[in-house]
Amino acid sequence: MLGSSEGDISYRINQYRDGSGGWDEIVPFSSHEQAVKYLAKRACEKIMQDRLSPDEYKTCLALGIVFDRTHADKYLEKQSEAAKKRLEDLEKQSRKIRVEMEALRGGL
Repeated sequence: MLGSSEGDISYRINQYRDGSGGWDEIVPFSSHEQAVKYLAKRACEKIMQDRLSPDEYKTCLALGIVFDRTHADKYLEKQSEAAKKRLEDLEKQSRKIRVEMEALRGGL
């Protein structure tokens, strides 16, 4: 358990027992519903920060979390942009490989 001079107390687990490395915060809940509500709030925060992964999104849906239109649209827009970027990168890579192949054929 860790605390600050402002009276803030939190539970955290360190990566290593000597306290070095990263740490994860532990948030206790008294019910499943309370935990899901907390996860929904954190997921919405991560969506607004463009930090919610596809696996986290799928987990939220599996837990029955329903995102409002604003959060769902923002998440889907971000995923669409990422897919377009991946497609553009693959198309560039494909063009480069074609040029290299043509150069090899020309050398024969």
